[in-house]
Amino acid sequence: MTAKQLEHKLLTIPLVAIARHIPGDRLIPAAQALYAGGVRFIEVTLNSQGALDSIKALCRAFMHTDMSIGAGTVLGRAAAREAMDAGASFLVCPHTDPAVIEEALKADALALPGVMTPTDVAVALGAGARVMKLFPAGALGAAYVRQLRAPFDHVPFLAVGGVNLDNAAQYLAAGCAGLGLGGALVDAQAVMRGDYLVLTRLAQRYIALLSSSSYHEE
Repeated sequence: MTAKQLEHKLLTIPLVAIARHIPGDRLIPAAQALYAGGVRFIEVTLNSQGALDSIKALCRAFMHTDMSIGAGTVLGRAAAREAMDAGASFLVCPHTDPAVIEEALKADALALPGVMTPTDVAVALGAGARVMKLFPAGALGAAYVRQLRAPFDHVPFLAVGGVNLDNAAQYLAAGCAGLGLGGALVDAQAVMRGDYLVLTRLAQRYIALLSSSSYHEE
C-alpha cells in the first residue's frame, strides 16, 4: 500500500493504537482484540523492549488483513530505516524531524510527525508531511487546537497524548481529524490480566465516537 493509500485509509478510520511497553507474548492477542474492535492502525513504540521484533511479528500475524503496522517514537533517520526494514508502513514521531519524513517519503511510507507549534507545522509541511500528530494534545487543550487550525485548516491533525473517552469529543469538535491512543485504548492492566475483550470494547467505543457526526461544531 502506498503512502497516499495509507493516508486515505487513516483518514477514513482515523484511530491509531499505540502499543508501548507491551510484552511480546501479549502483543499479538492484544492487536487481534483491537482489530476485532475496528482498529486498523497500530504502532509499536521503538522505546519498547524488542520493538523491531514486535513489528516483524505483527506484520506476519496480520499479513492477510487490512491492519497497518507502524513504528512510534521514531527518533532520527537510522531509527526510521530500521523500523521500515522491520516492516513498518508508517512512522510516528513525538517531534518534527525532516530527516524522518524524508526517509518515509523515499520508501513510500506514511510519516506522522509530532507537532505542537505553528513553526512545527510549517516545517513538517515543508518536508512533505501531510497528516500530523498534535502532541501533547492533553496539555494543549481543545481551545489551542481551534487556534492552531485557523491558519492550518487544511492539515489533518491526530490528537495524541492525554486523550481519552472523557475528552476525545472535545478535540474532534475543535477540528482534529482523529485520535492516537496509548493507555486509554491499549489498556496495559487488561493486557497483563489477559482480558483482551476490554480492548475490543474500548476500540468499539472510540470508533463509534469517530463515526458520529454529533461532535462537529456548527
